[in-house]
Order: sequence, then C-alpha cells, then structure tokens
Amino acid sequence: MDAETVVVDLGLYSRNAIQKAAYKFSDAWYVELASGSDQTVNVRFTPKGEGKDGDLVRKEFFNELLDQTLRERIASETLAVRNLIMAHALSKLDLNQTPDALSSTRS
Repeated sequence: MDAETVVVDLGLYSRNAIQKAAYKFSDAWYVELASGSDQTVNVRFTPKGEGKDGDLVRKEFFNELLDQTLRERIASETLAVRNLIMAHALSKLDLNQTPDALSSTRS
C-alpha cells in the first residue's frame, strides 16, 4: 500500500489535537505533518509494514482527532476546578474556615 494523505481543517481541529492524534499512529505508520493552505494541515501516513489499510487509518485518525479535541475541551472547561483542588491539596489552609477564624490563626 502506498501512502495515504489526510487533509485536516484547522477551523475544526487545533494543531495540538492533530499532533497528538498523529502520534498515536506512529507505531505502525510513518507520519508526516505538512502545512496545506492557511486553514489546513496535510497528514501523510506511510505504512511501516505490509497489509496496512489506508481507508481504515483515515477513519481511525478522524476518530482520534475527535477524542483529542474533546480532551482539550474538557481540560479547558475544568481548569478552574482542577486548580482549586490542587491548591487545596497542597495547602495547609482549611478552606472551610470563616475569614475571622483565618485571621486568628495568623497571629
């Protein structure tokens, strides 16, 4: 099988998601990323061995792009909560105390 090229729309997927999705295929495929037009990236898959299905890699790649895009969205939407949890976990401060109780512990 020859190489398979997938054109990805940057209006739908971030460069970061494209790179992460492409990396998932690097065990069985040589993956080359190249700029297409201003709004596209060309992802070229060349098989490392025999018996690789270009149509299947295209379908699996777009599924992985959806997965990576959703991961980005979830990370963005939960950033404040994750930061609060980390701050609480790493501090000795009891976040349930009232402001008056906090001032008395500082003295």
